[in-house]
Amino acid sequence: FNSGLGNMSEEQPREEWESDIQLNSIYADRKEELAAQHDVYLKAHPEVAQLMSDFLRHMLHRKPEDAFAEASSFFATLGK
Repeated sequence: FNSGLGNMSEEQPREEWESDIQLNSIYADRKEELAAQHDVYLKAHPEVAQLMSDFLRHMLHRKPEDAFAEASSFFATLGK
C-alpha cells in the first residue's frame, strides 16, 4: 500500500506534516476515500453494525476490569 504520503515517517512530528499543504491534502483525500469505502462495506453488511452494538452493550453491562479478555471471550463464542 502506498499512501502517497511520501517520506512522512512516524518520527516526523504531526505539526510538520499538518502544516505541509501537499501532505495535508493527500491525507485528507485518503481519509475521505477510506470513509467512503467503509460506508460501502457497512451498507453491504448491516450485521456488522448489529454485532458492534451487541458487543458495546455487553461491555457496558458487564464493565469488565480486563476489557481485552472480555472482548476475546465475547467474540470467541460467536465462532462456535
